[in-house]
Amino acid sequence: MRASILPHLASRTFARTYAHRTPVNPPLYRLKLAVVSGYLIGAFTLPFVPPYLASKRSRQDGTWATRPPLKFSYCPRC
Repeated sequence: MRASILPHLASRTFARTYAHRTPVNPPLYRLKLAVVSGYLIGAFTLPFVPPYLASKRSRQDGTWATRPPLKFSYCPRC
């Protein structure tokens, strides 16, 4: 009878302590999170910065209005 109660008590004790204590994060967890977040933000935003600056510069110096219109072709080899 005693052996059948022990697993139940062990799981109850684990659940009780886990509910009151937050799990311990590994060391440098926040630093790693900040580095990964910064890398992802940079990876997704940096490709758009040079075209944005070029278009902003061309609007300021007036060459934006004198550009030739874009020609779209439906066939890439045409």
